[in-house]
Amino acid sequence: DDNWINRFDQLIASRTPTLDPNGNVYPVTYTITLPNNLTPGIKFLGAVLDPLGSITEIDETNNATWIPINVQ
Repeated sequence: DDNWINRFDQLIASRTPTLDPNGNVYPVTYTITLPNNLTPGIKFLGAVLDPLGSITEIDETNNATWIPINVQ
């Protein structure tokens, strides 16, 4: 119920991205199913890329994002 992504949040999906020969991530779209036990209200859907730091990057601070969603 907050916009902080951390290890206590419920994991609802996990994917391994495909990298191109230069090590770039291809843009992708995934369909997920939200858990049916969510209470109504504003929730935050977060995404984390490379949570274990396996991909060498110039900027390691931009691997997470979130959006608010309205659960009805």
